Amino acid sequence: MTRRKNEFVKPDASKPLETRAKYLKVTDEMQLVTIDKVEKIVNVDNPKGIPSFTVRKVITKRDGDEWEYTPEQEELVKESKSTSSWYVLTDFEKASSWPKSGIYYWVWLASDGIRWEEA
Repeated sequence: MTRRKNEFVKPDASKPLETRAKYLKVTDEMQLVTIDKVEKIVNVDNPKGIPSFTVRKVITKRDGDEWEYTPEQEELVKESKSTSSWYVLTDFEKASSWPKSGIYYWVWLASDGIRWEEA
């Protein structure tokens, strides 16, 4: 009978902490977000590549007749693997001016996929 020995490796405390990506959760309620970064992710699971968007939720505050829009500090990631969210990848590659960072979008979950609309 062979005994397995569990070995525990102590983490290197001198290394800086690495933040894990937090993802945007999309529901059927419309939420306002702003785009910080757009990039194409190519890996083993997606050899043709998929668009990846770094976004921040926008907090809206009303003061009388004036509206104030403030993006949250926490960045969230949303990857687009389906044709119903953003555009298909070929459209994403052809679009020279869309999407842009700094633009506000409404995002929600429709019956056939994620929908994005410029605010």
